[in-house]
Amino acid sequence: MPHTPLLSLLGIYATAFKTGRYPAFSDMLWLWTRPHFKTAAATNPTNARPRNYEWSQDKLYVVVTLSAPATVKIESGANYATWKLPAGLTKLSVASSVGAIKASIVRNSATVKAYDSTGRFGYTASPRDYNFNYFVAEA
Repeated sequence: MPHTPLLSLLGIYATAFKTGRYPAFSDMLWLWTRPHFKTAAATNPTNARPRNYEWSQDKLYVVVTLSAPATVKIESGANYATWKLPAGLTKLSVASSVGAIKASIVRNSATVKAYDSTGRFGYTASPRDYNFNYFVAEA
């Protein structure tokens, strides 16, 4: 699973490190989660669980940058949370649940940015093999 979407997020932190301040933010979402629960039993494993797998957390993580205050909703299957956030950068999370992952930024009753993994990625309770790599997306 490529992690390429994180490059644009890392660019924000690199600019802050080099200049001492964050660049102007645009409305963006970065999402990452593993494909299954850490305690899931693989149905046909060819890989073992990694050492210290129990340290991982079953969560969908989202970093959002906002150019102005907005409402942000994140979803992992049936689990979801909504926040009213100020402009800036915020890291959010919700417990992982079977199904697609989604996130949206809504301002003045209009969706200005959204991501939906349906058809590309789905969190599962019964993986074929163990995979503790993260699925990463951006919008």
